Amino acid sequence: MVLSFTRSEMKFYRLLRLIIFLVVSLGSAGCTKERRRQEEPHNSYSYRQYAPQGNQQLASASKIILAKETLYSDRFSQSIQYYVLYPPSYHYNQVKTYPVVIWLHGANGNQRSLRPLAEGFVRAMEMGLMDHSIVIFPESKPLTMWVNSKSGEYPIESLIIDNLLPHIKKSLRVSIYRKDYHISGFSMGGYGAARLGFKYPNIFGNIVMVGAGTLNSTLDDTPRASKSLRDDVLQNVYGNDKTYFSSSSPRSISRLSPARTDPNLSINITIIAGTLDEVYEQNVSFNTYLKGIGYRTNFISLPRVPHNLRDYVQAAKVPLFGSL
Repeated sequence: MVLSFTRSEMKFYRLLRLIIFLVVSLGSAGCTKERRRQEEPHNSYSYRQYAPQGNQQLASASKIILAKETLYSDRFSQSIQYYVLYPPSYHYNQVKTYPVVIWLHGANGNQRSLRPLAEGFVRAMEMGLMDHSIVIFPESKPLTMWVNSKSGEYPIESLIIDNLLPHIKKSLRVSIYRKDYHISGFSMGGYGAARLGFKYPNIFGNIVMVGAGTLNSTLDDTPRASKSLRDDVLQNVYGNDKTYFSSSSPRSISRLSPARTDPNLSINITIIAGTLDEVYEQNVSFNTYLKGIGYRTNFISLPRVPHNLRDYVQAAKVPLFGSL
């Protein structure tokens, strides 16, 4: 039997190989002192070892060009910081346009420890696991859920969609095709990737969620958060409005998304979750929910992996590569 794939499907599977490769690459640095340090419960990365100095280039290793940028929004009277990883071929190929990958960090995270992640992306490009691509790492305040706060105080979603992405499209040589735009992330970043991907299928053709949470339509069940933390998030982000939380959730957005019914806006969806992750059942339930309303998904279950990116790393090699 001969299997055939469209160009869009091939690019999607190459992105999956990228995510797998990055997870494995991060794990390979496990012998450093920083990686032995006790982690905070929600941290996706280690935040001290690779702290950038001002606006200097963050990664100076061979073939890695990772720059910190700040973009000011006149509309919202505030700035968003982000990092741009340029593919190795970007500066010597002045004609080529590139796919875009957006990576969203977790709840208490930021993007200060990007060198190993950047190196993983570059190695994946050099090994042909993914196309040479421009990778964008936006920074968010802690516990924003990548949602515009109801008060309007911190419109992180709009800063990304209405300011950052148009700026990237205008200032960098990027693809004009939605099939080349990927949004992904871990933990809260996976939640953000899901809701933004489904909300803006005219922009994103691919969603990759890793240990995403929370994925229910209410905040009644938050296995990764205490009641006090849950109440803080409900107040600070959603204005203590449970209806706003529900309408902002990936479940509600996916149900109303035009990607559900318009074949021209179909999305490649991958959900990766560890069986010991507190949000595992929510990911299983969300996957079932998406299939029930007509989406096609790729669900990858990692045995005995808890909610920690480095634990995902250690267990992901065989299950992830073996599933492709």
